[in-house]
Amino acid sequence: MREGTSLARIKSKKVPSNSTTGIRGVYYNAKKGYWYAQIKFKGKGKHLGIFKTKEEAAKARKAAEERYFNPIIEKYSKPE
Repeated sequence: MREGTSLARIKSKKVPSNSTTGIRGVYYNAKKGYWYAQIKFKGKGKHLGIFKTKEEAAKARKAAEERYFNPIIEKYSKPE
């Protein structure tokens, strides 16, 4: 655990077994007809937006992973 984040978890590309979309952090609300994207970082959930398509939600999630996860991964993956 580094800076309140599990490096193994953020490096993992594995999709949770209970995911119905096949994309980590992307959910569909059938009642409202929208896709939601979220990310959990340092123990806190961050809402990334509401989207009309699964692809837009996935793109937002990917951008958030790059923004939040990549700096931590790079910082602690460097040999000291």
